[in-house]
Amino acid sequence: MVNPGCRLLFVDDEETILFAVQDYFEPQGYEVDAVSDAERAQALLNTHAYAVAVIDLSLGRPRPRARPAWHGGCILRVSDIRSLTGGKSR
Repeated sequence: MVNPGCRLLFVDDEETILFAVQDYFEPQGYEVDAVSDAERAQALLNTHAYAVAVIDLSLGRPRPRARPAWHGGCILRVSDIRSLTGGKSR
């Protein structure tokens, strides 16, 4: 499956989770940005358009916010990102 131009953002402070979501979504053709802190996530949100941003609820403050010009995507805040990949880990 190829998903050209479909960019996903994952924000989690556990690097094994970030590796798992990249391993899961990149082979399916998604462009994946995976970062471990809110500041880096905010910088990416300010420069890229995302179809979906998944942000760990336990990340702490400040949480990244979508920029006003961010079009058509959605932000999911989850307590356990592993549920998105069926528990797959690297």
